[in-house]
Amino acid sequence: DGKHVLDVGCGEGRLTTFAAAHAASVYAFDLKAERVAAARAALPTEQRRLVRFAVHDAQARDLPRERFDVALCGWSL
Repeated sequence: DGKHVLDVGCGEGRLTTFAAAHAASVYAFDLKAERVAAARAALPTEQRRLVRFAVHDAQARDLPRERFDVALCGWSL
């Protein structure tokens, strides 16, 4: 609870939704825009303010540096 979470390869949001229910914030990204759209749509309205979504791969170079307490990576490797 209360952690800053990174969701690598969020897919359709299975782990994103779980994390948003417990975290202070979530940064979730995936390589495919349609998966990010599905993950965003799967979130309950009250959790949407906690999650930032993006479309890129795990090697994106132009991201601002941030600290996360927890990194999730389900089915992405």
